[in-house]
Amino acid sequence: MRSFKWSSIMNGLIITTSLLFVTLMMASPVLAHSESWYFYQGLNGRVVDGSVNGIIRNLPAGVLTISGEVWTTNIAPGPTGVQPHTIEVHKKKLIGSDKICAPKIYPPANDIGQRHAVSFSKDCGTIEASSEYYLYIWRTVIDGREVEGSGTLEVR
Repeated sequence: MRSFKWSSIMNGLIITTSLLFVTLMMASPVLAHSESWYFYQGLNGRVVDGSVNGIIRNLPAGVLTISGEVWTTNIAPGPTGVQPHTIEVHKKKLIGSDKICAPKIYPPANDIGQRHAVSFSKDCGTIEASSEYYLYIWRTVIDGREVEGSGTLEVR
């Protein structure tokens, strides 16, 4: 009788552990790590550098996606043609950095306000090891537009 009771307990424990493992495996794709970001680039600004501003994000290993939106907040008199904003994701290293991906987004040329935002999403591929990342946002020339943007860095 004692052997039967011990066997039942072990079988119950094995079944419970197996179900828990299967549940965690099914839920893991749903679990994601997400970090928000924001930038403001004035009329005379060309570069916003997260490494200089101290805006560093710690991201785990997985598939990285950057998404967000960019909008124009002000237009100076006589603006030039709208310039794209390149939003580079960099992995911080001891010396320098590695550029992971760099989506290029054109903010609205003539419409002002967040309701006219241009949305984007870019798969940056797999990042192998947990590390520190930052954004380096730039435009080639000043175009007479004040621009803001926000979004998320998500790792699945």
